[in-house]
Amino acid sequence: MYKDKLEKLIEVSIKIVVNGDVFCDMLCTPKNIDYLVSGWLFSQGYINCNDDIESIFFDQQILTVFVKANCVKSDSVPSLADYTAKAIFSDEDFLPQILSKNSEKFIKDKVSGYGRFINEKRVKGLHAALLCYNDFIMFDEDISRHCAIDKVVGRCLDNNINPSNCILVTTGRISSEFLWKAKLLNIPMIASLKYPSETGNIIAKSWGINLASKILSDDILLTITCKEKIVDLI
Repeated sequence: MYKDKLEKLIEVSIKIVVNGDVFCDMLCTPKNIDYLVSGWLFSQGYINCNDDIESIFFDQQILTVFVKANCVKSDSVPSLADYTAKAIFSDEDFLPQILSKNSEKFIKDKVSGYGRFINEKRVKGLHAALLCYNDFIMFDEDISRHCAIDKVVGRCLDNNINPSNCILVTTGRISSEFLWKAKLLNIPMIASLKYPSETGNIIAKSWGINLASKILSDDILLTITCKEKIVDLI
């Protein structure tokens, strides 16, 4: 009964309890909860691999996810605020790397193709994300752009794929929180249908994360901060 009701919902607030402790409340689309929770724990630095999770149980009646896992202590998890402050107020001037014309065209064609895929496949009104590993694409969607990313990270874990070997594509604007996930996961590139925030631009250069924005338009914007990473990936 509860599953039938949840399947019709676009958004619901769930609670995540790990080893008896409440970690967070999360607004999400109540599908693929296992991927969402494992991806969130991994992208936040609480677990190091899928084997760290013993069990995930979603009690639909009380909208609570109970997790048993071998977690890093919360005071050992890096702080977004600390790292962001260092990046924003750094005196260093991070200049974009120069790509060859052939490499630049290849990247633009590649991310444009992912942009078309993600835009055609998603349910309108939901955000979507994908991680691509060679020709293998992991796709998911959610009312929350953050949860959509966590779900595809969870799919990576389930398929024993390291996200650091993938390009992340999102329908959402590239924010500092997206870049924080990419930094913790060592993802070399984020591509988006939208613009990055100005803070996002600054942080991406500081952290060596490549950006591609407006990937469905004729004037795709590329910011290549670490040439070696992206050239090796493609």
